[in-house]
Amino acid sequence: MAHLIYLLLTIICCHALAQAWKSRQFSAHDGFVLGALYFFLLPSLLTVVAGPIEAEGLPIDLFTGERLDIALYTALCVLPLVLYALARPPAETPGHADTGRFKFYFWIAITVAVMTFLASGKNEGKHWADSSTTDGLLPNLLSVLLLVLRTYIFALGILTLGHFRPAIYYLVAYTFVDIFLTGNRIAALYLAVTVIFSGAYPMRRLFLPAIALSIPTILFLSMYPAFRGVLWSEFGGFSGITSAAIYVYKNFDFGTLNGRFIWYFFEAANTAVFQYLFDAYGHAHDLLDGATVLIKPLSLFIPRDMWPDKPEGLGIRLGPEISGYEGLSLNSLLLGEFWANFGWYAPIALAAIMLLVLSANRFIAVLHRDDVVRFGFLLGFASWRHEFNYFVFSLIAGCGLVLALDPIASKFSQRAEAA
Repeated sequence: MAHLIYLLLTIICCHALAQAWKSRQFSAHDGFVLGALYFFLLPSLLTVVAGPIEAEGLPIDLFTGERLDIALYTALCVLPLVLYALARPPAETPGHADTGRFKFYFWIAITVAVMTFLASGKNEGKHWADSSTTDGLLPNLLSVLLLVLRTYIFALGILTLGHFRPAIYYLVAYTFVDIFLTGNRIAALYLAVTVIFSGAYPMRRLFLPAIALSIPTILFLSMYPAFRGVLWSEFGGFSGITSAAIYVYKNFDFGTLNGRFIWYFFEAANTAVFQYLFDAYGHAHDLLDGATVLIKPLSLFIPRDMWPDKPEGLGIRLGPEISGYEGLSLNSLLLGEFWANFGWYAPIALAAIMLLVLSANRFIAVLHRDDVVRFGFLLGFASWRHEFNYFVFSLIAGCGLVLALDPIASKFSQRAEAA
């Protein structure tokens, strides 16, 4: 019965996304629907043929996809997202971005990625997990800029690819630079989403390349965590790329892929963490009463020195709680975070918050800021992989950054057109 609910939700989500794809109008709600489909519904359905999902190395139960209570809770949360997505404001024409503006933000994003890498200490032999902790004003500022620009450049890509095909080479180049220097794989997902939803390539032309790239992509996703772990700390960085790759390949246990390889593609271990939250919070642990969904997003711009008891993110709380390791952060999907905060009231809270997002989206559409609308689309998708405060913080910071840089971007674009 649970799998039937997931199947129906998958069909409904696909319908909503198909409507968005036809109109070329993608709001934040479409992003939330896409995130639900990719990070939870498809893995839940695939448990029928691929077996249960394991959060490797964590002492929690397997996710089988068979529990009716979790399926019903999922339906109550996802259906309002779909309804909001279908209620998108009509647009006269699909938006577009000028080529000069795209190139300007591309080079800004590349520069920030390089500066973030240099400030991280990885080039001095620090492990990527240690270097991800930012101390000081400059590393924190660069981290925020990277977070925003990484998403914004792909939002511009959705608008640009249709009339400037070389943009794909810029986006692929940025993806490799970002993954290599920062160790964050979200850029690869952004690239795939951008190619599909830009409308620049007919779906039938994307099918065979997607099939051909699926196995190499799964191998990359499964080996990359080990590769990034040893590249900078043990093999000296750039000079040791080949040695690190050979080392990881020789020591990789390909037997671990048997029966579980598909889960690397969806980062499906997060479903098991969500199931842990569903069972633990409201029972063994008290509900958080909105601490990470309502209070933390509102306190993002308040320094911890001024508010020592400022709420931590849910992932930082879950890591030590489940594994016993301090500093480990775990993702529980949007479903898990809202459950940990509100329990069975989570669908109501989610629907209410998304209504506010819908109102903001309509306001942005009236201003004809197609770039910000696509920015929200990608943030909605990525928030399933991160936390809800990621969406709120990135949207606010992104709007501020774009407004600040717009005059410079306009001059750069005018000079590019004049040349």
